[in-house]
Amino acid sequence: AGVKNTGFYGMNIQKQNYTGSFYYRPLSGAVAAGGRVNVGFRDVAGKLTFGSTTVDVSKAPVGAWYPLHFTIAAFS
Repeated sequence: AGVKNTGFYGMNIQKQNYTGSFYYRPLSGAVAAGGRVNVGFRDVAGKLTFGSTTVDVSKAPVGAWYPLHFTIAAFS
C-alpha cells in the first residue's frame, strides 16, 4: 500500500538534501509495517528512485495528528 502525490510533477531533482514534513494520524487498528513509512522521489513511471528515506511513525498517538520531519539525500 502507499500514497502517491502527483502535485510535484516535473520537479527538477538535484544532487542535494531535501527536507520535508507531514502530519500523520494513525487510526485504531491501522498498521504501518514495522512502525515506519518510506518517503522518496521517483520518476513519473515509478521505476527510478532519486532518493528516499524511512520515517519512524511508531510514536504517533492513535487518533491524533503528529508532526514528522525527514531529510532525503537525492542521488546519494
